[in-house]
This record gives sequence, C-alpha cells and structure tokens, in this order.
Amino acid sequence: MKELEEKRDRSLGKIISELSRLSGMYFQKQFKRYDIGPSQVTTLHFISRHNGITQSDLTHFLNLDKSSVSSQLHTLEKNGYIVRIAAKDDNRIKKIYISEKTRTIESPLHNVFTSWTDTLLADLSEEEREQLFLLLEKVKGNAKKRYGK
Repeated sequence: MKELEEKRDRSLGKIISELSRLSGMYFQKQFKRYDIGPSQVTTLHFISRHNGITQSDLTHFLNLDKSSVSSQLHTLEKNGYIVRIAAKDDNRIKKIYISEKTRTIESPLHNVFTSWTDTLLADLSEEEREQLFLLLEKVKGNAKKRYGK
C-alpha cells in the first residue's frame, strides 16, 4: 500500500525542480569567487562554446526570454567576462564573444559542467545514460509542444 502511495505521489516537476536548485547551488558554490551567478555560469559556458553567437540566437538556444538574456549579458559584460561587438554587415546585430578574463577560467568552467554531469550520472550504466537522455528529450519535446515552442 505504501509503495502505491509513493508512486502516486511522484512528481516529475518536483524532481526537475530539485535538480535545477541543486545544480544552481553547485554552480554558485563553484563560481562564487569569480562573482558569477548560477544563471550567468550557464550562459557564459554556452557562449564560450559558441563564441561569436548573436544575442537573438543565444535567447533561442537557451530557451529564455529576451529580458533575462539581456540582463545576464549586461552583468557578464559589466564584470568583464564578455564583449558585444556589432556585426560588420548590420550594426543592430551584436555578436557576443568571451573576453580574456573568461579565457583564464574557461578550463575550470568546462570542468565544472563535466564534473556535475559525472556526479549526476555516477551510478548509471552506459545503457541507462543513453535511455535517460532519450527519455528526457521526449519529455522536453512534450513540454515544448504544450508550450507552443
């Protein structure tokens, strides 16, 4: 009976929310000395892997609203982690590049993400990992269909 109640009380949203909070806490702890918040860490990591991305593309790929991305970029730029340069063919389009300051922490930045992924997947076999990613992609697709994206 108790097992049935536990299954009924399971919530995917709760698990995802907890994972998100724990990830944020982990990233905040790892990057506190650099004065980079958890959301900014994720954005900076993405930019470092896609140097020269436009703000519009960044908004799309991170699946965030324009104002959130703009706010994060403003803070990252103010703290010297990124530079925004107008595109040669259209001054209205700003391309985002990591700065020298980010280059000095690029390795730890990538290592923190790799380490966190390794932590989350630690007790899973290779087959379970593949299955997990496939299922999460399906769940994400369902959410996007419902949300209209």
